[in-house]
Amino acid sequence: MVRATSKAAHNDNEQTGKNADRVSMILHAVRDGGEYTLREISEATGLELGNVSGRVNKMKSDDPDYGLGYLEECEPKKCSVTGRTVTPVRLRAKMMLRELAF
Repeated sequence: MVRATSKAAHNDNEQTGKNADRVSMILHAVRDGGEYTLREISEATGLELGNVSGRVNKMKSDDPDYGLGYLEECEPKKCSVTGRTVTPVRLRAKMMLRELAF
């Protein structure tokens, strides 16, 4: 269950544009089509891991009421930051095509 303080912080971030800024930062970090772990994205953007995780989950979801559908999961790989095997993400092919259209 999501706590009221988390909901309030999320709503504040939506109203101030912080969430959109964070999504933009993450898209910029993965724009080359590579596969990135959450820690790698965190290091590349300077965002805290919790901020990256929440935005990436939203960016993976196709739910029309919640998700953005920008990212997809890849085959597990070893994270260059932690050395652990984790599931990275990458831009979906449709996002790559959209990027090339401009």
